[in-house]
Amino acid sequence: MLFFLLFLLLIGLFTAGTTFVFYEIDKSLMMIRKASDIHHSIEMIKRDIIAFSKEVKNWAFTGKKKYRMSYNAKINALTKSLNEVKRYNPPEDVIRTVENDLGELRRIADDIMSVKEPTRSRAIFFDVRDFDDREITLLNDIEELEIFSIHNINSVLKKSENIKGKVSFYAYLIIAFSFLSLLVLLLIIKKSIHEPFMEILKITEMPEEEDIKELKALNRQDEFGQIAKRFAGVFNRLIESEKNLKAR
Repeated sequence: MLFFLLFLLLIGLFTAGTTFVFYEIDKSLMMIRKASDIHHSIEMIKRDIIAFSKEVKNWAFTGKKKYRMSYNAKINALTKSLNEVKRYNPPEDVIRTVENDLGELRRIADDIMSVKEPTRSRAIFFDVRDFDDREITLLNDIEELEIFSIHNINSVLKKSENIKGKVSFYAYLIIAFSFLSLLVLLLIIKKSIHEPFMEILKITEMPEEEDIKELKALNRQDEFGQIAKRFAGVFNRLIESEKNLKAR
């Protein structure tokens, strides 16, 4: 019974340990994935700002209709990238500044795109200059978001180190407990199997019936006790038969 309880305890420990280790690893991977997604979303909005600005400037300098036709698509891509960044709850003051500067950039862009023949307009060069200034300001705002991303990555690394420490501690705990369980198991086997078996073997070495009655194995209430009693009975009958033969 004790062996069975010890076995269940060991199985329970390994099950709980495995669950804990996999949970901590999964949590660490989720944090790393989130940090990676934040960084990727910031890189995407930076890329879309540059692509949007390039589209507006190409229209201003060339007047080709293809740039005007793809203008709305660039705006939609930029709006989608901004919404993706906002999903990760960046600092409110930074995201508010980004939204304001982006709104101003779009206002200037709309003025530029509204000019039907930009290559013949002198005023458009002043608009492009203002557009460039606002673009640089907006990209500087994005750098603030990158700082947020770096802080988030550092936080994830610290948490991962803590998780690593927990997993290592639990692994050492399992090893230590397994070693102790093995010792206890050996003691149980020695007590439950080896010693009773040796007691039964002693019966074959007992010369007299009185000596056999003194064996501890005969007082056991388990299977070894029954075997010892039957073995002792057979051995006693052999001793009795030997005495009867000698008496004749």
